[in-house]
Amino acid sequence: MPLNVNQSSEARGVSCIVCHSKINRYDDSIDCFMCKNSYHLQCVNITIDAYRDLCDSKENRNWKCTLCLCTPVKQTPPPNQQEELTTKSLVSPSTSHVTLDQIFELMLTLKANQDDFAKSLNLCHDKIDDNSAILKSQQIKIDECLEKTQNLETENKQLKGEIETLRTKINDLEQYTRKNAVEIRGVPEVRNEDIFQVLSCVGSAIGFQINRSMINACHRLARNPNQPTAPRTIIVAFTSRLDKQDLMRCKRIKRNVSVKDLGDMFTRLPDVNCSSP
Repeated sequence: MPLNVNQSSEARGVSCIVCHSKINRYDDSIDCFMCKNSYHLQCVNITIDAYRDLCDSKENRNWKCTLCLCTPVKQTPPPNQQEELTTKSLVSPSTSHVTLDQIFELMLTLKANQDDFAKSLNLCHDKIDDNSAILKSQQIKIDECLEKTQNLETENKQLKGEIETLRTKINDLEQYTRKNAVEIRGVPEVRNEDIFQVLSCVGSAIGFQINRSMINACHRLARNPNQPTAPRTIIVAFTSRLDKQDLMRCKRIKRNVSVKDLGDMFTRLPDVNCSSP
């Protein structure tokens, strides 16, 4: 910004800040760029040669007094100097500047980036919508599974109740069937024997006539591992409990049964006993 040397009529009536003397029209003086005060050259220790150098380099326009050099406050340059600097910046080929083409290219780049960002944002929204739809579908399936699970739990509870009822009935039936069953121990085993014929021989030995209509089931049990050589026990399930009771009454009357009582099919004396299981 310019600093004026007061060698014109505009400097008349101005006094030097240092010596407080009036600066005449032809006195060599210099103005401060910051405070706009005027000084004699000799009052600020500037020689004529130094002042000419400042003028040649145009540094006199930016000259500051000692007081302003110590003050860090920045001041706005006068409008005429702002216009001068702006004009220089526009017309000077050495000053860097931005052209309209560069501004337009920058705007296109920003627009492209904005479009890319909008596409990415829309894609994110689409993904969010897809995920929301998937989550909604999964939630429906989860609710269906929970409902099925609850129904299965209810059905399982009912089935457990039915199983417990059936178990009780089976136990009762086994107890009832056991009450109609008789175990016969000590009857010798005959090769390829007819178990009903053996049972008939036992009935005849104790004075009780047994026919097939009385028998619901009869067979020998598994061998006792503690008595591997002993004959296997015969178990007889009567259709009627009365037939079982008649058999047991006859057994109590004739306590012991010998081999001759069983018939010719047995070769040794058995220890035949009848008892309820």
